[in-house]
Amino acid sequence: MRMRAGDPEMARELNRALILHLLRVNKSISRVEIARHLKLSKGAISTITGELLDSGYVVEIKRGLLTKRAAGVRSCSSLTAPKHS
Repeated sequence: MRMRAGDPEMARELNRALILHLLRVNKSISRVEIARHLKLSKGAISTITGELLDSGYVVEIKRGLLTKRAAGVRSCSSLTAPKHS
């Protein structure tokens, strides 16, 4: 199959590979940090990381409280590769 410039599926696969690379280099990283490094939208990061979570390529680690806001308290979480025994 020939890939065209601007092919959304090709872009998604490239972004997915870049996210996995960041995880290999950093061991664990938040979605916000991924978005900053790759200069991608929060929506793109959420979609791709959701797919990676569903497929078992990454797991989410909850780490305490990040900030207090008027609407409530947000927790901080990071993504990491699953540990295999």
